[in-house]
Amino acid sequence: MAKTIITAALTGAVTPAGYKIPETPQQIANEAYDAWKLGAAVVHLHMRADDGLGAMDKEKFRETIKLIRSHKDCDVIINCTSSGASPEHPATDDERMAHHRELSGIEMGSYDAGSFNWMPGGVFVNSPQFLQKLGDLYMEKGIKPELEIFDAGMLGVASYFVKKGHLSTPCHYQFCLGVLGGMPATVENLLYLVQHIPAGSTWSAFGVGKGHLPILFASLALGGHIRVGMEDNVVYEVKENGEKVMATNHMLVERAVNAVKAFGNTPATPDEARRMLGRRFCLRLKVEHGNCIGRLLDFPTINQSFPQHHIVPRYGVYSTVVNVAGKLYGGVTNVGVKPTVGSDRPLSETYILDYSGDLYGQTVEVYFFRFVRPEQKFGSISELKEQ
Repeated sequence: MAKTIITAALTGAVTPAGYKIPETPQQIANEAYDAWKLGAAVVHLHMRADDGLGAMDKEKFRETIKLIRSHKDCDVIINCTSSGASPEHPATDDERMAHHRELSGIEMGSYDAGSFNWMPGGVFVNSPQFLQKLGDLYMEKGIKPELEIFDAGMLGVASYFVKKGHLSTPCHYQFCLGVLGGMPATVENLLYLVQHIPAGSTWSAFGVGKGHLPILFASLALGGHIRVGMEDNVVYEVKENGEKVMATNHMLVERAVNAVKAFGNTPATPDEARRMLGRRFCLRLKVEHGNCIGRLLDFPTINQSFPQHHIVPRYGVYSTVVNVAGKLYGGVTNVGVKPTVGSDRPLSETYILDYSGDLYGQTVEVYFFRFVRPEQKFGSISELKEQ
């Protein structure tokens, strides 16, 4: 059964006050967790200043990520905007990237591939210089770019930066249709965009306002993924008598999940979405001293502790690939609290196949490929060794 990635865009920067939009870090985190429980694999985050207007506030991003990750069962993909300022709270290019540069736990970031007149508010500026710096930062930090395409010409901009080595591939496109100044939210326009992206790319789409449902259904029919949420649409339905039913994020995500299932697909889990987007979960952490239990078992391991608010994968055993100084090795990694011997905090413990050497204090990359089994407790060390 085919998998569809659902992204929940919860807040946005321009949706006006008066609707049921989460604005504080606690409200945004609560709705992100709810969207994940409903079936969203990705949450797209904007921040609002204390006056309710869009702002690139690094500390509010930090607090929101912390609150989302406080739900230990929640492995939702966190996608943070790079374009959430407002006239009242402008941001420099560096301020638009500060949270991506400095905070952990961000797996995806928006990349608006061009400038245009966002009517009637003003010019939405994304200069070539900014886009080059943003793409380079995403590559450095291992953040998956979400290439937001508002008009067909932006495909050429994205292609330029791919060819120049400032964007990683395969690309993931988000077609943003229905903004006045960009492409209207029509099926014909969506089809054109889908037909003009490189083979092997993934894509998602949404329509603003009335274009919401036509683009949602067309995206499913064309084999794409979907985005819903209060950033893009505040009306759930219009009744026969003309009465408008106002939306909430819960209502929009729930309807998207039902639409995916009615179409015959299944909402992708965050782990499935990572694989589909070509983004293996990766730890880039320093190796620290452990309790040498692995050495006692004749399977010496590297130990890596998760920083505060870092995403922690589901507890269990994984097949992994380990990058040591540019050379790749197979690995087996346990994530959890080591119930047989006990640990007071979650750890990543990896046995590297066909490798011997001292890695203490070095930063090692561990790429997660397949979940093997849940973490389990054994009756003794010898029983653990035998398995």
